[in-house]
Amino acid sequence: MRRLGSYSQKGAVLVFFALLLPIIVFFGGMAIDFGRAYMYKSQLQNAADAAALAGVTAAAARNKARLVEDPEDEELAIVDDADRIARAKKAANVVLTKDTGKASANDENTSLGYTSENDAYYYKVELTDEVKMVFAGFFLPKSLFPDDWKVKVSARAWAMAGTGGSGGSGGSDHGNDGIDKLTQTAQAVTENTTEDFFDWEKELKQIFREQGISLTKDELRARAREFSFTNEGVQYDYEGNRSEVFNMDDSIEARNQMKDFFINFKQDVYGDVTNNFDVTDLRGLSYVEARNLFYADNKKFENIILPDGTFVAGPITWDELVRRFGSQIGTKNSDTWWKLTNNKLPWEDISKSERDIVLKALTSKITAQINVNVAYEKRNVDELSAREVSLTPQGKPNYQDPLFVRIESEEFNASGVSNTIHDINININVDNTDNNYRPMVFVYDGPIGDIGGGRQSGTVVLNLKEGINFKGIIYAPNSPVQVIGNNNAFRGYIIAKRIIGPNGKDLTDEMPSHQNSETDAALQAFYENLGLKEAKYDNFNVVRLNVYQNPDKDIIYITERAKITI
Repeated sequence: MRRLGSYSQKGAVLVFFALLLPIIVFFGGMAIDFGRAYMYKSQLQNAADAAALAGVTAAAARNKARLVEDPEDEELAIVDDADRIARAKKAANVVLTKDTGKASANDENTSLGYTSENDAYYYKVELTDEVKMVFAGFFLPKSLFPDDWKVKVSARAWAMAGTGGSGGSGGSDHGNDGIDKLTQTAQAVTENTTEDFFDWEKELKQIFREQGISLTKDELRARAREFSFTNEGVQYDYEGNRSEVFNMDDSIEARNQMKDFFINFKQDVYGDVTNNFDVTDLRGLSYVEARNLFYADNKKFENIILPDGTFVAGPITWDELVRRFGSQIGTKNSDTWWKLTNNKLPWEDISKSERDIVLKALTSKITAQINVNVAYEKRNVDELSAREVSLTPQGKPNYQDPLFVRIESEEFNASGVSNTIHDINININVDNTDNNYRPMVFVYDGPIGDIGGGRQSGTVVLNLKEGINFKGIIYAPNSPVQVIGNNNAFRGYIIAKRIIGPNGKDLTDEMPSHQNSETDAALQAFYENLGLKEAKYDNFNVVRLNVYQNPDKDIIYITERAKITI
């Protein structure tokens, strides 16, 4: 006798699924519709930003402005100058017509205020619109889905412009009109990091004191070294290369909770410096010429890790280093190198391959490898003190919680230090673009001090590992920056002295000086040469965009271009 139970159950499931299918599709359509609404809200916010900036520049008769937070704490006087209001409204509508297709700025959704304290105008633009629910109604009866079902979206923007007068903080001498990108970033760096390791130690001391932790000078120094990245010395290999490697990881949990920290390159040359000196100055000289120049000003080597792993704290002389290093390469024995450094053996009697390796070790730049191996999770900003969290340009806690990484070309800025210029490779090995992770701000402005010709710098290389996207800022105003994007996405911007492409070609002159509808194609081609795709500007509240120019694909700022208020 056949049993029909299982067949009837299968039939019931099919019927049940058929009844549920429209509901499943309905909720899927809801998700699509709300996604459309979210994207439209973003577009509406861009339009409001642009309109507010355009309106306030017209009202203040200035060509610079900046977006600001809601000035709820400002005592704004309502402006009743009809001509000024009309100028602001007209300028806002020109932008809105271009961005949204309609001139929607009116007396109800805009407001112009003035504060004598700042001698500045503030302009507000509020935009509202509706997005019709389309996809959600495909599988529901019309009786259950009204035709006028819509989602309301809104956006609000405030912009400010100083009058350019001499009174108050809005005067032209006080920079309230709008600040170029280079200055904005420099201010953010100054406010959120310390310039040298000693000052950073003092900042840590204050943080520990607020937490009720009392440390001796030696304990503080140990904690500071623990929280920073500091190597024992400069590694020499058997081929004469000199390098330092820094692995940014989560091996020290306390370090991951810092607002900022240092990456400290070791000084490797010390002497009574009377002018700007670097070991690369010895290139092209004969052995005797290089040796004599090095001994000028009583220079010596220190903080060296030899190829066999031996650490030489130093200071040691040129001859001592040649004797120790030379005996580890080739077939010559230590007696040969002793004779060389004591002028009992001509340099020419050493094989050329060995001479090349030794001279390379003594005269080449140090290559610093910074490997970013972890995405740092955002902290609970509300639980942190003012010293422990970065601030927005308006002085409020920054909920984006960027991590500032100060790169220092020497561990201590002691008198008499002669810094060796570094080539810096920042290797991004992990994706940090998820909103749960902190944007990273790498800061490198060259060796501290102003000996001789001032700060000098090697090349800073930003290398995005294949398939890895990055959100952050590279601030290297004194350095050429080479970008190797591997066709990855980038969120942020770069300030550099020059821009170098992946193949080593200088692309600075190929970068458009500004962005508009006529230069978009050229700018995109510039990014493609760098291997960057989906390049988007993202200030993540570290600095503020000043003048709206639709910067969705405008992320690279060389130093001269960064001086333009964009």
